[in-house]
Amino acid sequence: MDTTSTDIGVAVVDIDGAANDGLFQKAEGISINLLNYTAGKQKIPYIIFNFYNFKTFNFSASSTYSMRAYTPAQVKANAPVDNKYYPQTTAQYNARLDLTPADNTKVRYNSAAHVMNNFNTINGGDDAAITLNSNRGSEENYSFIGTILAPHTNIIIQGGSQYSFAGNVITNRSIYLDGNVAVDKAFGANFNADGKFPGTSDLESTTKVPRILSVNPAQRR
Repeated sequence: MDTTSTDIGVAVVDIDGAANDGLFQKAEGISINLLNYTAGKQKIPYIIFNFYNFKTFNFSASSTYSMRAYTPAQVKANAPVDNKYYPQTTAQYNARLDLTPADNTKVRYNSAAHVMNNFNTINGGDDAAITLNSNRGSEENYSFIGTILAPHTNIIIQGGSQYSFAGNVITNRSIYLDGNVAVDKAFGANFNADGKFPGTSDLESTTKVPRILSVNPAQRR
């Protein structure tokens, strides 16, 4: 992240389910790491994952989804290699900022509100091609976060604890929900809940910012 900027960024990441012999379809976790992030100065960017070449998506009870952040000092002390950042010691790992904590739903829901998971190429029809099973009691980071955009398939969501799925679901099919969704979760974890996504607030007529004008489910972008 740009340490000199306080603007909110937008990152779009394509995840190809057919790459590396289907490696990503077999993955057991999603980890978002923000580098050069200073709490109270930098803002969490909006992150859009485009999942394509996925026939199904199963987030099991043992899968993980987390968002962490490292300060400029931490990154400087352990510089990334080939654009990859790995904490070298347990102390460095433990010093990271947890942006999906189980014991602070306000922080967790705010992080979830900045993530969009786009599955618009999955065509499950009446079969549920997306299953989220994330009831892990009091364990942290064992829940799927972020809004799900999946217009062409049924979706199953299981897990009724406060640690379960945090986000919204957008589909033209059916949603099977096994669990309770509290009001603060439903609205607090809604994509762009804070209204800060570029192009969605009141602007001067001369302001040039990116805007989402429409979503075409037939295309990947």
